[in-house]
Amino acid sequence: MHNLKNAYPEKLKIGAAIKTGGCFFDSLAQGLNELNIKPGHRFTAKSLREDCADYARANRKPDQWVYNAVIRDAGEYFVPQKDPDGGVISENGLNKQDKTKSFFKYLEYITNTHTADAPIWGRPHIEGRMICDKYEFDIIYYYF
Repeated sequence: MHNLKNAYPEKLKIGAAIKTGGCFFDSLAQGLNELNIKPGHRFTAKSLREDCADYARANRKPDQWVYNAVIRDAGEYFVPQKDPDGGVISENGLNKQDKTKSFFKYLEYITNTHTADAPIWGRPHIEGRMICDKYEFDIIYYYF
């Protein structure tokens, strides 16, 4: 731990975050609370997930970065496109994506933390960017 602290800026605070798929949101909430970004408001992993859903909902046009990033990085919320008979449409051996349904499934899954399905893990380039845009700050993250 000593070596880790010596390798990064003096102001860096090393803390602990929940492990159940919400560590990104939890650590971000802790940082926002410490910085007092929104006086009188207590950030939580759940509130930041809801902020992401609200932000995505408000920016859901196909020409906006949010829509494209969510669709491009669809994993557990990917919905295959189906033909009129209900068969999955494939292209070059891969299932074709129903972009609209995948996007709306994302809106459901991003706030879904109380079911058997694993919640969507926060991604700095998608959910992180949404939160930064909403609260007007920058994230600096370290990989180690």
